[in-house]
Amino acid sequence: MPDLGFRASCADARCLISGFGLLVLSIGLCRSPELAPVLLLASGGILLVSSSPLRSLLLRRLKAPAILAALVWLLLALFSREGPELTIGPITLASTGFWQGALLFPKVLSIVAAVSVLIDISGFLELARALRSLGAPSLLVDMGVLAARYTHVLGADLHRMRIARRLRGYRGRPLPWMILPVESRLVGTLLVRSEERASRVHRAMKVRGYSAAKPAVAGPRAAGSCRVLFLMGGLSIALFATDLALRGAI
Repeated sequence: MPDLGFRASCADARCLISGFGLLVLSIGLCRSPELAPVLLLASGGILLVSSSPLRSLLLRRLKAPAILAALVWLLLALFSREGPELTIGPITLASTGFWQGALLFPKVLSIVAAVSVLIDISGFLELARALRSLGAPSLLVDMGVLAARYTHVLGADLHRMRIARRLRGYRGRPLPWMILPVESRLVGTLLVRSEERASRVHRAMKVRGYSAAKPAVAGPRAAGSCRVLFLMGGLSIALFATDLALRGAI
Protein backbone atom coordinates (compact mmCIF):
# COMPACT_ATOMS: atom_id res chain seq x y z
CA MET A 1 0.00 0.00 0.00
CA PRO A 2 1.14 3.62 -0.36
CA ASP A 3 2.86 5.11 2.63
CA LEU A 4 0.11 6.81 4.60
CA GLY A 5 2.56 8.38 7.01
CA PHE A 6 1.28 6.78 10.19
CA ARG A 7 1.24 3.61 12.18
CA ALA A 8 -2.37 2.89 13.04
CA SER A 9 -3.26 3.39 16.68
CA CYS A 10 -6.59 2.41 18.20
CA ALA A 11 -8.14 5.72 17.12
CA ASP A 12 -6.70 5.35 13.61
CA ALA A 13 -8.02 1.80 13.38
CA ARG A 14 -11.52 3.04 14.20
CA CYS A 15 -11.40 5.35 11.17
CA LEU A 16 -10.02 2.57 9.01
CA ILE A 17 -12.69 0.12 10.16
CA SER A 18 -15.38 2.70 9.38
CA GLY A 19 -13.97 3.48 5.93
CA PHE A 20 -13.29 -0.09 4.85
CA GLY A 21 -16.59 -1.18 6.44
CA LEU A 22 -18.48 1.28 4.23
CA LEU A 23 -16.61 0.01 1.18
CA VAL A 24 -17.30 -3.66 1.99
CA LEU A 25 -20.97 -2.85 2.68
CA SER A 26 -21.36 -1.04 -0.64
CA ILE A 27 -19.69 -3.96 -2.47
CA GLY A 28 -21.96 -6.44 -0.73
CA LEU A 29 -25.09 -4.46 -1.65
CA CYS A 30 -24.22 -4.30 -5.37
CA ARG A 31 -26.81 -6.06 -7.49
CA SER A 32 -25.96 -4.84 -11.00
CA PRO A 33 -23.95 -7.36 -13.07
CA GLU A 34 -22.57 -4.41 -15.07
CA LEU A 35 -20.44 -3.51 -12.05
CA ALA A 36 -18.59 -6.85 -12.11
CA PRO A 37 -15.70 -5.47 -14.24
CA VAL A 38 -15.42 -2.48 -11.91
CA LEU A 39 -15.08 -4.76 -8.88
CA LEU A 40 -12.49 -6.90 -10.67
CA LEU A 41 -10.53 -3.75 -11.50
CA ALA A 42 -10.78 -2.71 -7.85
CA SER A 43 -9.32 -6.05 -6.74
CA GLY A 44 -6.55 -5.77 -9.31
CA GLY A 45 -5.85 -2.19 -8.23
CA ILE A 46 -5.49 -3.26 -4.61
CA LEU A 47 -2.99 -5.92 -5.69
CA LEU A 48 -1.03 -3.46 -7.83
CA VAL A 49 -0.65 -0.73 -5.19
CA SER A 50 0.13 -3.19 -2.41
CA SER A 51 3.67 -3.83 -1.28
CA SER A 52 5.36 -7.01 -2.54
CA PRO A 53 4.94 -9.01 0.73
CA LEU A 54 1.27 -8.05 0.95
CA ARG A 55 0.74 -8.86 -2.74
CA SER A 56 2.01 -12.41 -2.30
CA LEU A 57 -0.06 -12.78 0.89
CA LEU A 58 -3.17 -11.53 -0.91
CA LEU A 59 -2.67 -13.99 -3.74
CA ARG A 60 -2.53 -16.85 -1.23
CA ARG A 61 -5.59 -15.57 0.62
CA LEU A 62 -7.59 -15.10 -2.57
CA LYS A 63 -6.98 -18.62 -3.87
CA ALA A 64 -9.51 -20.51 -1.71
CA PRO A 65 -12.31 -17.84 -1.90
CA ALA A 66 -11.82 -17.61 -5.66
CA ILE A 67 -12.21 -21.38 -6.10
CA LEU A 68 -15.29 -21.45 -3.85
CA ALA A 69 -16.89 -18.46 -5.63
CA ALA A 70 -16.18 -20.07 -9.02
CA LEU A 71 -17.89 -23.30 -7.89
CA VAL A 72 -20.93 -21.35 -6.65
CA TRP A 73 -21.00 -19.48 -9.97
CA LEU A 74 -21.01 -22.80 -11.84
CA LEU A 75 -23.78 -24.24 -9.67
CA LEU A 76 -25.93 -21.13 -10.09
CA ALA A 77 -25.45 -21.17 -13.85
CA LEU A 78 -26.23 -24.88 -14.22
CA PHE A 79 -29.02 -25.46 -11.72
CA SER A 80 -30.83 -22.14 -11.25
CA ARG A 81 -34.39 -22.27 -12.56
CA GLU A 82 -34.99 -18.52 -12.70
CA GLY A 83 -35.09 -16.42 -15.85
CA PRO A 84 -34.57 -17.37 -19.50
CA GLU A 85 -31.98 -19.84 -20.70
CA LEU A 86 -28.55 -18.74 -21.95
CA THR A 87 -26.90 -20.89 -24.61
CA ILE A 88 -23.09 -20.86 -24.89
CA GLY A 89 -22.13 -23.35 -27.58
CA PRO A 90 -23.44 -26.80 -26.59
CA ILE A 91 -24.04 -25.71 -22.97
CA THR A 92 -27.39 -24.33 -21.79
CA LEU A 93 -27.26 -22.16 -18.69
CA ALA A 94 -29.76 -20.25 -16.60
CA SER A 95 -29.35 -16.60 -17.52
CA THR A 96 -30.26 -15.21 -14.10
CA GLY A 97 -28.01 -17.66 -12.25
CA PHE A 98 -25.13 -17.01 -14.64
CA TRP A 99 -25.21 -13.24 -14.12
CA GLN A 100 -25.68 -13.60 -10.37
CA GLY A 101 -22.57 -15.77 -10.23
CA ALA A 102 -20.72 -13.37 -12.53
CA LEU A 103 -21.32 -10.63 -9.95
CA LEU A 104 -20.67 -12.85 -6.92
CA PHE A 105 -17.16 -13.81 -8.06
CA PRO A 106 -15.66 -10.26 -8.13
CA LYS A 107 -17.59 -9.31 -5.00
CA VAL A 108 -15.91 -12.08 -3.02
CA LEU A 109 -12.46 -11.18 -4.37
CA SER A 110 -12.94 -7.48 -3.64
CA ILE A 111 -14.16 -8.03 -0.08
CA VAL A 112 -11.33 -10.44 0.79
CA ALA A 113 -8.76 -8.04 -0.71
CA ALA A 114 -10.17 -5.05 1.19
CA VAL A 115 -10.24 -6.90 4.53
CA SER A 116 -6.68 -8.18 4.00
CA VAL A 117 -5.41 -4.66 3.31
CA LEU A 118 -7.23 -3.36 6.39
CA ILE A 119 -5.55 -5.98 8.59
CA ASP A 120 -2.16 -5.25 7.04
CA ILE A 121 -2.45 -1.48 7.57
CA SER A 122 -3.80 -1.56 11.09
CA GLY A 123 -2.49 -4.75 12.62
CA PHE A 124 -4.74 -7.43 14.04
CA LEU A 125 -4.42 -6.43 17.70
CA GLU A 126 -5.10 -2.76 16.96
CA LEU A 127 -8.21 -3.77 15.05
CA ALA A 128 -9.36 -5.78 18.05
CA ARG A 129 -8.85 -2.80 20.38
CA ALA A 130 -10.67 -0.54 17.95
CA LEU A 131 -13.62 -2.93 17.73
CA ARG A 132 -13.86 -2.96 21.52
CA SER A 133 -13.76 0.85 21.64
CA LEU A 134 -16.52 0.96 18.99
CA GLY A 135 -18.78 -1.07 21.28
CA ALA A 136 -18.34 -4.60 19.95
CA PRO A 137 -18.78 -7.26 22.68
CA SER A 138 -15.37 -7.70 24.27
CA LEU A 139 -15.80 -11.44 24.75
CA LEU A 140 -16.53 -11.99 21.05
CA VAL A 141 -13.56 -9.83 20.04
CA ASP A 142 -11.23 -11.75 22.34
CA MET A 143 -12.57 -15.05 21.03
CA GLY A 144 -11.88 -13.88 17.48
CA VAL A 145 -8.31 -12.89 18.37
CA LEU A 146 -7.63 -16.23 20.04
CA ALA A 147 -9.22 -18.17 17.18
CA ALA A 148 -7.08 -16.34 14.61
CA ARG A 149 -3.94 -16.85 16.69
CA TYR A 150 -4.47 -20.55 17.30
CA THR A 151 -5.43 -21.28 13.70
CA HIS A 152 -1.76 -20.72 12.85
CA VAL A 153 -0.70 -22.78 15.89
CA LEU A 154 -2.90 -25.71 14.82
CA GLY A 155 -1.57 -25.44 11.27
CA ALA A 156 2.02 -25.63 12.57
CA ASP A 157 1.12 -28.62 14.77
CA LEU A 158 -0.47 -30.42 11.83
CA HIS A 159 2.64 -29.78 9.71
CA ARG A 160 4.93 -31.17 12.43
CA MET A 161 2.75 -34.24 12.92
CA ARG A 162 2.84 -35.01 9.19
CA ILE A 163 6.64 -34.66 9.16
CA ALA A 164 6.91 -36.99 12.17
CA ARG A 165 4.65 -39.49 10.44
CA ARG A 166 6.84 -39.52 7.33
CA LEU A 167 10.01 -39.90 9.40
CA ARG A 168 8.49 -43.01 10.99
CA GLY A 169 8.14 -44.64 7.58
CA TYR A 170 4.66 -43.64 6.41
CA ARG A 171 4.59 -43.35 2.62
CA GLY A 172 0.93 -42.74 1.89
CA ARG A 173 -1.54 -44.80 -0.12
CA PRO A 174 -1.79 -45.29 -3.90
CA LEU A 175 -5.32 -43.86 -4.16
CA PRO A 176 -6.38 -40.48 -2.69
CA TRP A 177 -9.50 -41.73 -0.89
CA MET A 178 -7.48 -44.47 0.88
CA ILE A 179 -5.68 -41.86 3.02
CA LEU A 180 -8.94 -40.54 4.50
CA PRO A 181 -8.90 -42.88 7.57
CA VAL A 182 -5.28 -41.94 8.30
CA GLU A 183 -5.93 -38.21 7.91
CA SER A 184 -9.10 -38.40 10.02
CA ARG A 185 -7.18 -40.02 12.88
CA LEU A 186 -4.50 -37.35 12.57
CA VAL A 187 -7.05 -34.53 12.67
CA GLY A 188 -8.83 -36.17 15.61
CA THR A 189 -5.59 -36.30 17.58
CA LEU A 190 -4.96 -32.66 16.71
CA LEU A 191 -8.43 -31.63 17.94
CA VAL A 192 -7.92 -33.46 21.24
CA ARG A 193 -4.57 -31.71 21.72
CA SER A 194 -6.13 -28.34 20.84
CA GLU A 195 -8.89 -28.85 23.45
CA GLU A 196 -6.27 -29.61 26.09
CA ARG A 197 -4.26 -26.54 25.07
CA ALA A 198 -7.39 -24.36 25.20
CA SER A 199 -8.12 -25.53 28.75
CA ARG A 200 -4.56 -24.71 29.86
CA VAL A 201 -4.71 -21.27 28.23
CA HIS A 202 -8.06 -20.52 29.86
CA ARG A 203 -6.77 -21.46 33.31
CA ALA A 204 -3.64 -19.36 32.78
CA MET A 205 -5.72 -16.35 31.71
CA LYS A 206 -7.95 -16.66 34.79
CA VAL A 207 -4.93 -16.92 37.09
CA ARG A 208 -3.49 -13.75 35.56
CA GLY A 209 -6.70 -11.81 36.18
CA TYR A 210 -8.18 -11.79 32.68
CA SER A 211 -11.34 -9.74 32.32
CA ALA A 212 -13.24 -9.15 29.08
CA ALA A 213 -14.63 -5.88 30.44
CA LYS A 214 -11.40 -3.86 30.31
CA PRO A 215 -12.01 -0.75 28.16
CA ALA A 216 -9.82 0.03 25.17
CA VAL A 217 -8.00 3.36 25.33
CA ALA A 218 -7.87 5.38 22.12
CA GLY A 219 -4.88 7.55 21.40
CA PRO A 220 -4.64 10.61 19.14
CA ARG A 221 -5.95 10.20 15.63
CA ALA A 222 -3.48 10.59 12.78
CA ALA A 223 -4.31 12.64 9.69
CA GLY A 224 -3.68 9.69 7.38
CA SER A 225 -6.52 7.66 8.84
CA CYS A 226 -8.97 10.51 8.21
CA ARG A 227 -7.87 10.67 4.56
CA VAL A 228 -8.50 6.94 4.21
CA LEU A 229 -11.94 7.32 5.81
CA PHE A 230 -12.95 10.10 3.40
CA LEU A 231 -11.53 8.22 0.41
CA MET A 232 -13.34 4.98 1.26
CA GLY A 233 -16.54 6.89 2.06
CA GLY A 234 -16.42 8.63 -1.32
CA LEU A 235 -15.78 5.38 -3.17
CA SER A 236 -18.62 3.68 -1.31
CA ILE A 237 -21.09 6.46 -2.14
CA ALA A 238 -20.03 6.46 -5.80
CA LEU A 239 -20.35 2.68 -6.06
CA PHE A 240 -23.73 2.61 -4.32
CA ALA A 241 -25.11 5.47 -6.43
CA THR A 242 -23.89 3.82 -9.65
CA ASP A 243 -25.56 0.56 -8.66
CA LEU A 244 -28.85 2.34 -7.96
CA ALA A 245 -28.63 4.19 -11.27
CA LEU A 246 -28.02 0.98 -13.22
CA ARG A 247 -31.00 -0.65 -11.55
CA GLY A 248 -33.18 2.38 -12.31
CA ALA A 249 -33.80 3.16 -8.65
CA ILE A 250 -32.73 6.79 -9.13
